[in-house]
Amino acid sequence: LGYDELLVHFICSLLRRAESENITETVEGLLQKTHDIFRRIALHAITHHYEDLKQLFWQWQGNPLEDTLLKPELYRLLQTNCRAFDEPEIEQILQWIESEQDIVSSEDDETRSKQEAYRKREWLSALMETSNEKVVAAYHKYEQINPAKIERPGLLVWTVAWEGRTSPTTIEEMFRMSNVQIAALLNDFKDKGTSGPSVPTEEGLAEMLEEYVALNPQRFVNDLQPFQGVRNFYQYWILRGFLKAWRDKREFDWAKLLDFIHQLVSSEKFWDEQHETRYGGHSQWIFVVAELIEEGTRDGAHAFDMKLLPLAEKILLVLVEKVGLRPSTDFESVPTAVVNSDRGSVFSTMVNYALQFARVHSEDQANRWPHAIKADFTKRLDKNVEPSFEFSFTLGMYLTYLLYLDEAWLIDNIDLIFPQQDEYHWHMAFSGYLLYSRPLSESIYYLLKKHGHYQKALNSSFCSQQIDARVLPDPSVVYLDSQQMDLTTDRVVREKLVSDICLGWMEGFETLEDESSLIYQLVNSKNPNLLSTLIHFFWKKRENLPAELKAKVIPTWRALYKSLSQKDDVGEYEEVLSRLSGWVALVDKIDAEVLKWLKKSTQYIRGLTDSAFFVEELLPHATKTPAEVGEIYLGMLSHNVYPYHDQEHIQGIVRVLYNTGHKEIADRICNLYGEAGFGFLRSLYDENQN
Repeated sequence: LGYDELLVHFICSLLRRAESENITETVEGLLQKTHDIFRRIALHAITHHYEDLKQLFWQWQGNPLEDTLLKPELYRLLQTNCRAFDEPEIEQILQWIESEQDIVSSEDDETRSKQEAYRKREWLSALMETSNEKVVAAYHKYEQINPAKIERPGLLVWTVAWEGRTSPTTIEEMFRMSNVQIAALLNDFKDKGTSGPSVPTEEGLAEMLEEYVALNPQRFVNDLQPFQGVRNFYQYWILRGFLKAWRDKREFDWAKLLDFIHQLVSSEKFWDEQHETRYGGHSQWIFVVAELIEEGTRDGAHAFDMKLLPLAEKILLVLVEKVGLRPSTDFESVPTAVVNSDRGSVFSTMVNYALQFARVHSEDQANRWPHAIKADFTKRLDKNVEPSFEFSFTLGMYLTYLLYLDEAWLIDNIDLIFPQQDEYHWHMAFSGYLLYSRPLSESIYYLLKKHGHYQKALNSSFCSQQIDARVLPDPSVVYLDSQQMDLTTDRVVREKLVSDICLGWMEGFETLEDESSLIYQLVNSKNPNLLSTLIHFFWKKRENLPAELKAKVIPTWRALYKSLSQKDDVGEYEEVLSRLSGWVALVDKIDAEVLKWLKKSTQYIRGLTDSAFFVEELLPHATKTPAEVGEIYLGMLSHNVYPYHDQEHIQGIVRVLYNTGHKEIADRICNLYGEAGFGFLRSLYDENQN
């Protein structure tokens, strides 16, 4: 995928996972945009939050079906939510379908009529689950005109490229079959091994099967026994269909599905057979089963019956024993590797299963964590039993959940979760914790500090592999508001580490005066990257600085100035000092102490970004303390630091200096710029030579 596609995918994922009330205004704004991509994203969000956002769709002006580029998202919205439509809404859609005006390629009346009938049938197919008489009648009317099989409904014609995935049957034909007949079709179909758009293939049949199951999960789940005997390749696609159905809020009998899965995993024959999924082995099959159970337990309001938890547990305990070890890879970041691995998925599912179990037994913490799952996790704390990086990363990732499940267990095993004598697994676990564990827990903060893990992190280097943004948590976390797009593990971990320590300081967990405190150790760190991250943590909140954090600015700046002044090699910290100049935006007034700090920092301003922000943020101070601003600016120029891109704000500072009676300073600034070859202050200089 290209960057633009990844960005759209990421935004859609965020909107899908967000709370409806938090995105209503955003989605409404996207619908008002003229570019189709914004409205397509909005329709995607409405599809997944239909109950809460449906009013935005039904307020549509005109006929949305006539906007061709919206077709995939519109079709998906109608198909996914059609059962929730009332009679007037179905009437509205039928009216849109009948009145839709589209460019038809043929001038021949008969061909044009068939093309129109095909197009209207395609839209009507999205509503067939309603069993509405008018919908069915209209569909059959147009089927009489053009009975051609509807190929990949909802897709744009020019986006469809043949990939050897033509199905030998259709969803409509499957709907007329019994499960016994469908199973027979799967067993009897033979891929000819030839290629061509009209040649049916196993992958084409499998994808059609997945779509059929997704649209008809309850009908399909009623008789799963025939599929015990089909190839595991098709079993995998059946499970994908149920996963898709559940994500689309289509209900089905989980008891029958879990019993089907349990029968399979309990069979030695099943594990002895070579699975024929794309990557070989049982990996994909295990992954989709884990995803299914996780989806079925993730949301308390949309979860399978708690009576089925023991059966789900049995399946998970089989999977965790059967899943294979996977070596860490040099070309894939650890978070991506964990999220995309079957082993990581199973461990994640076990935690989410335990949380669902805990919701039922929440009154008694001693019974929150299922005994068998707890025993399995305890056993795997021994690296000789469980050497995988996925397990260590998962433990860190879900540390706050483990605290909720069993605080005593977490306290007893904290040094086994983060084994300081084992650098590799310690880094895996602590990376997982810093990347995913939030909000900050006071209990965990003190526990990790007491056992020296935060201190170790302050003195550690984490891997520099890039992270796929799609595997990270929600956008409210510290690193996603940065303008830099190169997300790497070390950068993200570093920003979360600094955030934890600063938030702990704000919450009063410790003081800057205490040399054993984490905030003291951070401020006095010898790591320039950590110091720059600390400075950025404060600076990025400049437009809405919380009172608790504002009170920390001067003490932190004072401590940083003292620490940096004592460094043997100041040159190593030039970037830190340059960025520290941006803190001029965090103070209300430049007093004698702040003046001293800024004169030190501005000697080292380098780069367009730092200089432009500094000049812009210095300007408001010119009217309040013009003499100090003039002194700072002259000091900066005397060190051959000449901001020049932000000419409007530079002129603003000089103009204020002239207007407040500081002509000598203003003249000097203008002359120094002129001597350096910059003439943009000449006219302002001339205006003030009376």
